[in-house]
Amino acid sequence: LRAGLDSRGLSGVQIVAPESSNNDSALNDRLDALYNDATAWSNITGIASHSYGMAPGNSQEARKRDKQFWMTEASENGHEPAEDEDTACTILARFLNDVNHSVDRWIYFIGYFPENNVVTESGSPDSKTKLLSYDLATSSIFVHLKYYYFLQALNTIDPNAVFRRCQSA
Repeated sequence: LRAGLDSRGLSGVQIVAPESSNNDSALNDRLDALYNDATAWSNITGIASHSYGMAPGNSQEARKRDKQFWMTEASENGHEPAEDEDTACTILARFLNDVNHSVDRWIYFIGYFPENNVVTESGSPDSKTKLLSYDLATSSIFVHLKYYYFLQALNTIDPNAVFRRCQSA
């Protein structure tokens, strides 16, 4: 892939791999295979996975080695009512877990997306997947509580801060 990109004048395009939906033994096997292939390992900028029900742990952190660690998709599923403190706390805790395990780049699944009616769509199966919703019924932006939790955390933690090692059950 690297040679193909370079031959097309795309040397600035970086490769992040594998894109794994879980942080489990399958990801570990893929990372070990990449590391054991010197050419493949030297051609990737970072490793990547998702953070849903299976967030990264010590095993994935150790396999990061000298590469960036990208969390390319994180959120929860289900409906999120207004002022949902449980969802806000849970997703912020997931973020803190991930950066505590050396994740360098962390991306929430959907930043902004429309919903027909934020108030009445109590069964909306995917409102937790969004930081902000555009409410088509009122033509307004609905800001989920977790957005403010992230905003506070990002205003508190300096970019490139060094996290102290934390062990928790």
